[in-house]
Amino acid sequence: MLASRVGKRDPDNTQDFAQQLRATTSGQFQISTDGFTPYQTSIPDAFGYSVNFGQIVKSYSNPQEAERRRYSPPTIIKTERKVVCGNPDQSRIGTSIVERHNLSTRMHVRRMTRLTSAHGKKWENHEAMLSLWYWYCAYNFTRVHSTLKSTPAVAAGLATETWSIERLLTEVAKVERKYATLN
Repeated sequence: MLASRVGKRDPDNTQDFAQQLRATTSGQFQISTDGFTPYQTSIPDAFGYSVNFGQIVKSYSNPQEAERRRYSPPTIIKTERKVVCGNPDQSRIGTSIVERHNLSTRMHVRRMTRLTSAHGKKWENHEAMLSLWYWYCAYNFTRVHSTLKSTPAVAAGLATETWSIERLLTEVAKVERKYATLN
């Protein structure tokens, strides 16, 4: 994960997320998002119009009365891949990886499980929990992957050894202090 943003899904947070993503990347690559309209200006504003950027836009059915009583997503009736700018590979425009990551987050972080009372009352605690989750699971410095037999961070050369939880917390605190001095 190169960037994350905790907040409402609105144009301001989208712009801030795009700027954070730009600050953590370099070189030429492809960006894919869902059809959320603010991405259409935020990504080109952050990266310039030469970025290879496409969106996957899904159209959903209008749920019948019986479907509205249960909690389930509507049926997708159409999917359209749209080039916003640059020259993205249209066959690779998609959000499956992010959607799978979001599912893993909801399944492992109790406060993110839908229809539950395991939520927190303080925004700061919510952000802290998500930060720990991303460092523990998404960045995978401490959690050994069953297929790799090591952490993905070790496999990718980002770390030389599996970190303890104590080291994880120490490193996160360093990053937070550095970030605080920049702002």
